[in-house]
Order: sequence, then C-alpha cells, then structure tokens
Amino acid sequence: MFDEKSGYYYDNSTNLYYDAKTQYFYNPLTQQFNYWDNVLNKFIPAPSSDQNSATPAAAVEKEDKKEKPEKQDKVFIRLKKMDTNF
Repeated sequence: MFDEKSGYYYDNSTNLYYDAKTQYFYNPLTQQFNYWDNVLNKFIPAPSSDQNSATPAAAVEKEDKKEKPEKQDKVFIRLKKMDTNF
C-alpha cells in the first residue's frame, strides 16, 4: 500500500517501506535500507554508499515523537532549578 506521508510503499506483513526508485526496503527499527537476496532468501543491508539519507517521513515522525518527551523533561528540570534560585 502506498503511504502518501512517507512517499514509499508500506508492507504491513514485514513492517518495511519499499522505495521503488532504488528498489530497497527501509527498516524503521534498524534505520537501514536493505535489499532482498533471492539466493540467500533474506534481506541484506544495502551498501552504505547507496543508502538514501531521506528516510520515510512516517518513520522519522515516530523517532521525533520519541525524542520530544526527553527534551521536554530537560526543559522542565532547568525551569525548576531556576525557580529555586529566587
């Protein structure tokens, strides 16, 4: 199924994104592009020089959500420290 947010095809059964231009599959858990090897019958990491730095937007969005609470906690701690100095 084509995911308009990411610009990639998403496969529910493997949880991978498919880039039709490079023919690589993006794994959001490992944050790595892979290709399917018919001889070995498994996904192989794509050469690092071929890996596209543009990851699917949906995967990046999930990563951003994970980082935000940590940043917010740091801001709250700093504000709390500032309040005690008055």
